[in-house]
Amino acid sequence: MAIHWYYKREGHCFGPYTAKEFKDLALSGELMPTDLIRRDGMPEFEWVLGGKIEGLFPKDSVPPPKGTLE
Repeated sequence: MAIHWYYKREGHCFGPYTAKEFKDLALSGELMPTDLIRRDGMPEFEWVLGGKIEGLFPKDSVPPPKGTLE
């Protein structure tokens, strides 16, 4: 069974997406590091900030934490 991914932006939920579709959304810029993300198997109330998902976004698309230099 395939795992599906979802994202939430401005109170609206999008998905389900396959892992490949989700990665493509991130690469195209449709999915943002600031979006909230969850996948099948996670509790419905548990969302993770997109920029925290390692390998989902190209390194240069995630802004550095405040107070750090590039």
